[in-house]
Amino acid sequence: MKVWSIQHLRKPAVQGICCKTTKNGKILWLKHQLFKCHLQLRQLFCFICVFCNPTEPITLWNEFKESLSEDFTRFYSLEDSFSLALRNIEDQLQVHNVSLTSLGLPQPTLNEVVSLDVPQFDVQYESEQAQVLNQMLNPEQKFVYDLVLEAVRDENPNTPKTFCVNAFAGAGKTFLFRTILHAVRGMGHVAVPVAWTGIAAVLLTGGRTVHSTFKLPVPLLENSSCRVRQDSAEGRYLKTAKLFIWDECTMTPHYALEAVDRLLRDLTGLDVPFGGKTLVLGGDWRQTLPVVAHGNRTSANESCLRNSFLWPHFKQCTLSANMRLRPEEQEFSEWLLQLGDGRLKNDSGLDEDIIEIPSSCVVNRSIVEEMFGCGHEFDLQDLASKAILCPKNDEALKLNEEILSTFPGQVFTHYSADSVICDDEEEQETYQLDFIHSLTPSGMPPHCLNLKVGVIVMLLRNLNPSVGLCNGTRLIVKRIMQNVLDCEVISGQNAGSRVFIPRVELSPSDSNLPFQLKRRQFPIRLAFCMTINKSQGQTLKKVGIYLPQPVFSHGMLYVAFSRCSSMRNVRVLVKDTKKQGRLIPACSKVFTRNIVYREVLQ
Repeated sequence: MKVWSIQHLRKPAVQGICCKTTKNGKILWLKHQLFKCHLQLRQLFCFICVFCNPTEPITLWNEFKESLSEDFTRFYSLEDSFSLALRNIEDQLQVHNVSLTSLGLPQPTLNEVVSLDVPQFDVQYESEQAQVLNQMLNPEQKFVYDLVLEAVRDENPNTPKTFCVNAFAGAGKTFLFRTILHAVRGMGHVAVPVAWTGIAAVLLTGGRTVHSTFKLPVPLLENSSCRVRQDSAEGRYLKTAKLFIWDECTMTPHYALEAVDRLLRDLTGLDVPFGGKTLVLGGDWRQTLPVVAHGNRTSANESCLRNSFLWPHFKQCTLSANMRLRPEEQEFSEWLLQLGDGRLKNDSGLDEDIIEIPSSCVVNRSIVEEMFGCGHEFDLQDLASKAILCPKNDEALKLNEEILSTFPGQVFTHYSADSVICDDEEEQETYQLDFIHSLTPSGMPPHCLNLKVGVIVMLLRNLNPSVGLCNGTRLIVKRIMQNVLDCEVISGQNAGSRVFIPRVELSPSDSNLPFQLKRRQFPIRLAFCMTINKSQGQTLKKVGIYLPQPVFSHGMLYVAFSRCSSMRNVRVLVKDTKKQGRLIPACSKVFTRNIVYREVLQ
């Protein structure tokens, strides 16, 4: 067996791996070689216990405990191996606020720590990385970097320590945040990166969604509070943190920010904004705003962070330098800024909010063929770097099925188990099962889930944010079994890791249904095509934009175009209607609507 010294742990490839220390002080690097499969099995066992509501978890443990602890039996007795496996399971269950005791499982008898899911950071490595990246910052980034580091070092809780970084696509916001995280962790402090979307969260090492980190309820209301207790592991972790970085903040309703403010004040016992913690918001106000069900322009504006009583506490910072190097990328960046600011005008006498789609992007045939071809050979790396974006879920579902039909291999169909809950039992019986099966609310998998080996899918709920399994994480299906899917993560810091996904019980958080729908299904859906809102935070090499009707909200067109860095990698199919398409007779120009709330940009 190969013995690894502490120097090996400073390599980026093995950062975040918690290893077992031997008596002579050396480190055995076991995760990827010996424990990988068994870690997946233990993680699957936790998913089943947390999300599948087994009637007797102890029976499940007794039946499979030898398989779940087989990796430890190489070095320990059988009983000690069971104990170590239980300790690892307990660590993973804590992410979901579940204990072994609550599940009726036995307590581990050994106190040895074998947690492999909590990110561990080597202070020397982090400090070295910060020094290297610091030299690459431009003056605007360096200004923000110095402001944040000064606030982290300041021990006076009354000193203002809240910042908001407004940066357009290509301005280097993510690079800046990574540098700040390395620097703070290199100082030996705890830094917590979060984001409103799962896709954005996994771009930063140790990143998680806002909901999973602060235990925000769904739906979020004005008086909602974070479900974190002071004496819990999460409470102690958040209390020790010196820095919070909150990405994609423009999508965040101000109720969330205010709930986190109340939580941090309670944890620290200090009646100052966010308990005196350093908080850095990041986003682009040209992008989409919080989604408000049946809302209009006024309600969208009212829900955003700018209308929070906390907003005046934030020092505003801007990144305006274009960090894209190639001339065509810089030209595209300038065009994007005009699009996002609502400064693009048509010269054809049409309405002010109508813009012309660049002719180089216009597609006149099938957007599916344009993006994925019409053959039967698919390169997985190529598939992972492209996607079609559209405004609504209905169109995304249809396009995904169309793309799946061209994909090689056998179709595996998985049907969900659906049920409804009503206040009146008689009313409950009036809903036919066929009608229930036909429903696919936002954020839910379909009743009839068609899959093939090698397809791209998206996770629809937070399974384990600490290892990058967030709502929005993209994966490739590697193996399809009756009750479990074997998938590989293709986005974020955990790209390349494998995970077993079971069927879980899901319920839409916010729907217009007169009853509560419960659906037991794999928490995924095909992700060749996704909604524009879901893509925010994603970076792709090639983007297709399908517009069967115009966009309906602020910043949607800007978000769609800004998912990649070059105009030549964007393809747009606009369906002709009375409001978009070829609006001028005998003219080949294609137009669509661009919605910009200028009051948000001021």
